[in-house]
Amino acid sequence: GQATGVSDDENFDVNFIGTPSFSKTGASAGATVTAAINDVHDATIQVGGLKKVDDYVTATYDIKNVSPEDITALLSASISNSNETYFDVEYVFGQTSLAKDAQTTVTITVTLIKPVVTTDQNATIDVTITATPQG
Repeated sequence: GQATGVSDDENFDVNFIGTPSFSKTGASAGATVTAAINDVHDATIQVGGLKKVDDYVTATYDIKNVSPEDITALLSASISNSNETYFDVEYVFGQTSLAKDAQTTVTITVTLIKPVVTTDQNATIDVTITATPQG
C-alpha cells in the first residue's frame, strides 16, 4: 500500500489582529507616530519628527495563531534599515511560541541615535515577522 499527505498552506495561519497601539512619550514635542494594520499579514508604522538623540517612539501589534489545525507557531523577525547611522530599530515579542488560538504582542521601537544638524534624515525600515510551523 501507499499513503500520501499533501501540504496545504491553509492549515497554518498567523495574523495581526485588533488595533495597534503606539506611543511617542519617549520623544520630543512634535514627534509623530501612527500604526496601522493594512491586512492580516501586513502592518505599518510611520515615524516623524525625532529631534534629539535617544528620542524614540513605539508601536505594539497583537499577533494570533489562527491556524485551523493544532500547529504551534514559532515567531522570529528580521530588520532592514536603510539608515543605520541615524536610526536604531528593535522589536520585542511578548512570547515567541504560539499554540493554536494563542496570541501575543510585538513592540517595534524606532530611536534616533545621532544628532541631525543640517540635513533631514530619512530611512526605509522593514521589520519582517516570520511564523514557522512547529510539529
